[in-house]
Amino acid sequence: PSSVPSVSWRVVKEEHTLIGNVPCISRQLAGEVDNSEYPSVSVTIQAEVVWPEKAGRNIPVIMEFSYMLGNFSMAAPQGAKNKPWKEQVVERGWAACTIVPTSYQADGGHGLRNGIIGLCNHGNYRNPDEWGVIRAWAWGASKLVDYFETEPLFDASKVAVEGNSRYGKTALVAAAFDERIASAFVSSSGKGGAAPWRRYCGETVENIAAGSEYHWMAGNFLKYAADPLNASDMPVDQHELLALCAPRPILISGGLPLADRWQDIMGMYICTTLASPVYELLGGRGLSYGYGEEKDESVCVRTDIFPGVNVGLMGGCLAFRMHDGGHEPGPNWPYFLDFFDRFVVNVSE
Repeated sequence: PSSVPSVSWRVVKEEHTLIGNVPCISRQLAGEVDNSEYPSVSVTIQAEVVWPEKAGRNIPVIMEFSYMLGNFSMAAPQGAKNKPWKEQVVERGWAACTIVPTSYQADGGHGLRNGIIGLCNHGNYRNPDEWGVIRAWAWGASKLVDYFETEPLFDASKVAVEGNSRYGKTALVAAAFDERIASAFVSSSGKGGAAPWRRYCGETVENIAAGSEYHWMAGNFLKYAADPLNASDMPVDQHELLALCAPRPILISGGLPLADRWQDIMGMYICTTLASPVYELLGGRGLSYGYGEEKDESVCVRTDIFPGVNVGLMGGCLAFRMHDGGHEPGPNWPYFLDFFDRFVVNVSE
C-alpha cells in the first residue's frame, strides 16, 4: 500500500537465560502499530531476540520467521550439527531472533480485514492489486530491522532472515523488497518462493489459489489458476524475485525429492541458475562457484548438472545446497552460518 502506519517498539521483558552452555540475555519485544486512523483494528508484532552476555555491541543478527516465540532454555541434543539453530548462532557470538508473522497478520483469508492488511484498508476487503499475506509477513521483518537500527547492541547492516516452507517464501520476499537485509536462508520454499511457476511439479498455482492459501497472494494472482489463463501467462517468474536480491548472499536450500516432493527441489535449482547471471552482472559471484565441504578451495563448476545430495555450491554469493533430510532447514543450518560468516560478518570492507 501507499502508506503503512508506523511501528513503536517496546521491551515486554528482559531476562538472563542459558542456551546450551552459553549464558545469554533474552529480550521479548512488542511492535505496536499506530492505529489512530482506524482504532477498530489493533496490531502488535511479537518478536524475541537473544544474545550472549559477553557479546558486546554491534552483534550480527539471524532472524527466523517462526510459529511462536522460542524457549531458549531447552536442552540441546549432542553433536554440533544437530544443535538447535539458536544455540549454533549464540555460540558464534551473534544474536538469534524470532518473529511471529501470525501475530500481525493471520494465516487465513478470514483475517484479511484484520491484521496489518485490514488496518491499512480500514477494515475493508482488499483490492485485487493489494498485498497478500506473504508480503505483509515480510513487512514485519523490515519493521524489526528498523528496531535494530535504533539499538546499538545490534549491527543492523548484518541482519539475515531465515524461513522454511511458507516462511521460506516470506524470507525470500523480505530480502527482495528490503535491501537492508544482508542475507537470507531460503528453505523448502517451493512455488511462491524459489521454484518457478511454469514448472508443474509439486506445488502449483492452482494449489496456492485454493481456499487454504489464496490469501498469501494479491487477488490478481488468482486469475492465473483458471481458464483461460495459466502459469505460462504470468508476466514474471520466481528467478526474477531471486534476482532482486543480487548481489547479496542468498542460500537456496531444500531436502531430498523423495522426502519432500512438494518443494520441487529441481525447480528451485533451475531458478537459482537463472538468477545467477544477475549476480555476475552486479559484480558478485554467482552459482558457478562450488566450494568444497572442507572449504579449502573455491572452484568453478558446471551448473547445467543438478548437484548431488550434500554437495553445496557455496563459493559464490548465490548458493544452493540439497541436504539429506526432508521439509526442514536443520541439516543446512551450519552451512548457512558459515556462508553468512564468510560473506557478511567477516567480509573485507
